[in-house]
Amino acid sequence: MHRYYGTFLVHLVRQTLKKGKKALSVKEIAARINQFENSREQRNLETRVRRAIAALESEEDLLKETCGMEGNLFCFKYRINESQH
Repeated sequence: MHRYYGTFLVHLVRQTLKKGKKALSVKEIAARINQFENSREQRNLETRVRRAIAALESEEDLLKETCGMEGNLFCFKYRINESQH
């Protein structure tokens, strides 16, 4: 069983965003990394993916796109700005 934490998770998020042709939400990124059978573990992975995205935002050109609202929360999708790399 893999442990998805720290710099390894940041690396997986970066690779997932580079492979994606379009912007991806946190749930989509987490689902592409791993799909847990337990919903609690999947939510925990999504929380760690959010932290990894915050780390990537500080060190890379990450584009954050608004994709609407879910309830009363904004939903964002992320992708790497390829014109800079």
